[in-house]
Amino acid sequence: MDIRRLKGSKIGVVGAGKIGKKLIQMIQGPHLRHLKMQILGVSDLRKTAPGYRFAVQSGVFTSRDYRDLFKLEDLSLLVELTGKEAVARAIRADLPPHIRLIDHHQAMLFYDVLTIEAERIRHIHQLEESLEDPRRIRRLFNGFARKIGGILKERTAHLQDLEREILEREQILSQIIDGSTIPTFVIDQNHRVTHWNRAMERLTGYKAETMIGTRRQWEPFWDSERSSMADVILDQIPESQMERLYGKSWRRSALIEGAYEAEVFFPKLGENGKWCYFTAAPIKDAEGNLIGAIETLWDTSEQKEAREKLKEYAERLEDMVREATAEIERRSDFQEKLIRSSNDGIIATDEKGIVIIYNEGAQRIFGYAPEEILNRATIETLYPPEIRNQVRLGLGKIGDVNLSQWREVTVVSESGEAVPTRFSGAILFQGTAVIGSVCFFCDLWEIKRLQKDLIQSERLAAMGQTIAGLAHSIKNILYGLKGGVYVFNRAVEKDDTEKIKDGWRMIERNIQRISDLVMDLLMYSKERLPEPEDCSPNAIVRDVCSLVADLAKAHNITLIQDLDPAVGRAHMDPRAVHRILLDLVNNAIDACLFDMLSQKKWTVTVSTALLKNGMIQFQVSDNGIGMDQETLENLFTRLFSSKGQKGTGLGLLVTEKLVKENGGAIYVASELGKGSTFTVHLPYRALKENGKPEHE
Repeated sequence: MDIRRLKGSKIGVVGAGKIGKKLIQMIQGPHLRHLKMQILGVSDLRKTAPGYRFAVQSGVFTSRDYRDLFKLEDLSLLVELTGKEAVARAIRADLPPHIRLIDHHQAMLFYDVLTIEAERIRHIHQLEESLEDPRRIRRLFNGFARKIGGILKERTAHLQDLEREILEREQILSQIIDGSTIPTFVIDQNHRVTHWNRAMERLTGYKAETMIGTRRQWEPFWDSERSSMADVILDQIPESQMERLYGKSWRRSALIEGAYEAEVFFPKLGENGKWCYFTAAPIKDAEGNLIGAIETLWDTSEQKEAREKLKEYAERLEDMVREATAEIERRSDFQEKLIRSSNDGIIATDEKGIVIIYNEGAQRIFGYAPEEILNRATIETLYPPEIRNQVRLGLGKIGDVNLSQWREVTVVSESGEAVPTRFSGAILFQGTAVIGSVCFFCDLWEIKRLQKDLIQSERLAAMGQTIAGLAHSIKNILYGLKGGVYVFNRAVEKDDTEKIKDGWRMIERNIQRISDLVMDLLMYSKERLPEPEDCSPNAIVRDVCSLVADLAKAHNITLIQDLDPAVGRAHMDPRAVHRILLDLVNNAIDACLFDMLSQKKWTVTVSTALLKNGMIQFQVSDNGIGMDQETLENLFTRLFSSKGQKGTGLGLLVTEKLVKENGGAIYVASELGKGSTFTVHLPYRALKENGKPEHE
């Protein structure tokens, strides 16, 4: 929640208990005045509620009916603190479009954001009064850290309780719809949205929390209210009127009774509108009564002319809709057919981790025959360690396990081949009991191959585009060589020993520049596979710093090492790490040398840290000359150097290439005149005491 979006908000509060009172007091207090927020009104059924009574004492408008708050002039934000889902749904249904709602699910985050901001301002004021007292500064900082830690602890506990509550109410149908890669929404018999999955959020840009419980399913697609295909099915509009809504693009489904499909251009989707192929079908209960409708969409803007894909898509949608309408009686059968028809690999297990669903997509990725896996193998047979451990924790209800975020993982097939995949999953619940897990694997092998070819092509193209820059650098080196030869020859003629030495040193320096340039070119243009081995990242940092220590000392530059003691021995490419850090540290020293006109105590800091996402962070910071925006934008795009004749721009290109080859990422932050920070994240596999990587 962005604190900047809250600035200037005119706020109404629904539900004025103890939390409501604290919220009002905080907003009216001295530490949030800079946000210029104002409480316009408070509503609660109980006049004795603490927040209600405080509002009366403060002269704030009060009412027992929340709808009276909508009449307040300039009201822009409504905060619902009742904790009752029925109240939240009623407010969403009545809420004017110009008013933003923060319901009781979001209110805790809202309260925490304001609390943190108030504490930040309060501590800043106290720090400004304590600039000459380091001990008090430390106490203030520790106090602020404890306050933030307490907020985070309470927030985590609240989120865990909320997640358990949601999981108890949600059934397997909701989990499958939410996990589907097909944009899908469902409406009940009152035309209210009950499901709006993540794929629909990505397609429309409308979040589920703003749509569920409303009748605004038309809004992402049209400028004015009109019936969606799902509404048409619920209202049982005569087919004679269908042409008025969809022209001649609609037709009956060939496989599902009562279902329709169409292809329409929606001008509101995306920047320039999108073509979408969509299907809607009725949902009936066991007695055949119409209780809702499901609609699924497929963005066909780029594939509109590929009709053979539309046929395959329609078959998949029809399978999904057919199963959804019968979900009440045959939920497990619905899962089986949906999973079997998917092109992605889908693997489901029971609560013990034994595989009970293993579709053809999974067979193509993992290579095992179904008879080898089904009801015999466990997740330990198939999943890589990082996925296997998380699923086991989820099946055991240990900790807060979230598998829903898509991520890239590498699986090992039966033949021993490493297969890159895109992974997502979920732990399945029946009430509060764990009943199993489901994991989705999308084969990325072909995509990775194409990406690799594209990167190589772009690198070669970049080399061709920057030959002129290299020629300029080579020309400067040649001038240096000619100058050195000239000085050397004249000194020989005059038998001047000192000049002979000067000329030879000029020649040696330019020979070294030629060597560095050639090695950088070879390193950048040649594909290099990482060579991981047992090494100590902190020892590599110390070695790099020892190499540049004399240079830094000669120019009065302080070299600082801030090494995380938790970083032990690891399995990674030590030569690549050494080259990356050496280039970044040399650049940092150069940045200080170029800043010698300013009055500073120059420092270069090299640090390491272990991150929670299984990465190690290397960071090189300096307080040198810094970079402007144009320089930052050109760092990794071509042979660009801010060092004039002293640089070619190849160093950072080689650094970026080595980082990416080792599966990492590099980030830059800089401000002209204040310095720069280069941050490198690389995969980290710690070694056990026996010298083997963990999880091996």
